[in-house]
Amino acid sequence: MTKRRVFAVLAAAVALTVLIAGEAGAWEAEAEFQATVNQHVFDKIKVSTTGCEAEFKIYFDAPTQMYSDDAPVRNHHRFRARVKMSDGRTVLTNNFYNDTAGKRMYVYRVDSTNDGCWAKKPHRLRKVDVNGCRNRRCPIQPFQ
Repeated sequence: MTKRRVFAVLAAAVALTVLIAGEAGAWEAEAEFQATVNQHVFDKIKVSTTGCEAEFKIYFDAPTQMYSDDAPVRNHHRFRARVKMSDGRTVLTNNFYNDTAGKRMYVYRVDSTNDGCWAKKPHRLRKVDVNGCRNRRCPIQPFQ
């Protein structure tokens, strides 16, 4: 098979995949990034959708030294993520907490039905920011 024909077959396969994904209203995206908050390293995000619902999975590493304080209240961390999409849309997660060291994952689901059902259309991930604080009831600073 010639290079040109291989390209044509691959292009047709990609077009078919996009068409099927578009008709089903489901798509996925994944990106690596780096954000460090109180020595917690956030490094990957995955987004998957079904219809108007989007699920965001944010992966991070919680360091042992941040969970070994004699004061239990200091072994608790709160975070919030902001995800910027290719269409200019911004998704803010709810506040989430962590009280255990190790590899962790936070899952946030959003229903876009009342916002034009934007989750049906594939988007690229442009930027992920994370803010956080240390303490059970600490205020998470707003994003700038």
